Amino acid sequence: MTTIAGFRRHFLYASILSIMIIGLLFSTGCYSSNDEFMTSSEQDLFIVTETYTTEFILYGDDMNLDPACHVKKIDAITGENLQMDDTYKFSVLVINDINENAPVSDDELKLLISIVDQGKLPLFYFGKRLINPIISEGNYTTFDI
Repeated sequence: MTTIAGFRRHFLYASILSIMIIGLLFSTGCYSSNDEFMTSSEQDLFIVTETYTTEFILYGDDMNLDPACHVKKIDAITGENLQMDDTYKFSVLVINDINENAPVSDDELKLLISIVDQGKLPLFYFGKRLINPIISEGNYTTFDI
């Protein structure tokens, strides 16, 4: 009788341990298929290309975005260039001025601020030259990278 009770106890411990290990493998993604789990960058890409289709309006230097992202490259800041394409749920303006190759006139800056303040288009500015003029015109947050 001791042998049967000992066997049951060891079997129970082994079963519980096996369930815990299998659960841990599934929860951490160590055991996964490409269809079931995505990395955080794959999830982000899926969100902007499928769930909330987003158009990136890029002004300035090129950026290395995933080819699945829809990028509309513009060469001037005008009302027409900043119009959202109806194909997409969202548009985002990205000004890449890290190398100071994205000139913005006073009139263009006023147009930018007006469109951003009205909530029509979010703005992501990468650079230093326009930080102070942009901040002085509205309620904006900056991040140093």
